Amino acid sequence: RGICVAKYVVWMNDQMAFDSPVRREVMRLVELYKQQGELTLICWCAPKNCHAEIVAVWVESEAEGV
Repeated sequence: RGICVAKYVVWMNDQMAFDSPVRREVMRLVELYKQQGELTLICWCAPKNCHAEIVAVWVESEAEGV
């Protein structure tokens, strides 16, 4: 699980570096988060470490302009 999540971080970073479909979807989630003040991401892995945590970090950091 740890190796897969680490590889997902690298992949996600690559996807967020250009105008990819993944980046566009993250930005859509950012707008929802800003409008609603919250966003619920659901994954079957919870409470174990998973990719949804990585998506949440990107959404939060983009929403805060970090």
